Amino acid sequence: MNRTSRFFRQVWRVNALLILVAAAAAAFAVCAFVWSQLEGSLRRQSAETVAPIIPGKPATHELHLGGLVAIDGTSLYRATLSTPADRSGSSFSSGGYSSDTRNILVVDGASATSHWLLPTDKELIVFNQDVGNPESKEGHAQPPLATVVLVKTLSP
Repeated sequence: MNRTSRFFRQVWRVNALLILVAAAAAAFAVCAFVWSQLEGSLRRQSAETVAPIIPGKPATHELHLGGLVAIDGTSLYRATLSTPADRSGSSFSSGGYSSDTRNILVVDGASATSHWLLPTDKELIVFNQDVGNPESKEGHAQPPLATVVLVKTLSP
């Protein structure tokens, strides 16, 4: 055998080993991906089956807590707890989607305390407005005198 054929035989063997290693790495990556997807699916299914069922309590619905908004002239902040926007209906005239306010969280920055305005989640806030003084002569906002909230009790 001449030197050229020996050289190319060695090159082909090295190429074959490199192709084998690359194929094994690709197969391992595909198997790892499939395993992680199956494991995540099984974890979700087991979490759903293990979730406690409380008799007499209806299924909970998704609620969103809005960002904190400062109440002018006070150390208080307010955040609304609301249902997600209803996107099923087409309301082209309003320019947006409506959501229902279920409760209001009031946070006092000075005393580091917080409380909910309503005691339970069985009410719906249909109207909310601050009543207060107009701006003072110096241009500083005055704290509101009161907050008017109209509440509708939801049927069980």
